[in-house]
Amino acid sequence: MPKFKDIDLSYFLRDGGATFWSNVDTSAGIYECWPWTKSTGASHGYGQTWDGFRPMTAHRVAWALANNEQPGQMV
Repeated sequence: MPKFKDIDLSYFLRDGGATFWSNVDTSAGIYECWPWTKSTGASHGYGQTWDGFRPMTAHRVAWALANNEQPGQMV
């Protein structure tokens, strides 16, 4: 299993997470899929964002922002 690095949420919280969440389509409602509207990683197809230093998968950042904790080893 790959070792995931912790996410520095301070970059995403500098505006309360507004910039990050503006790239998520939440129009389907809270019980449906929320697609990432920006770039995806070519090799894996997951939504990709940037923390100011390195690329990160958007679903891990979304989980960390929503739960206010690190996603750990979750893919």
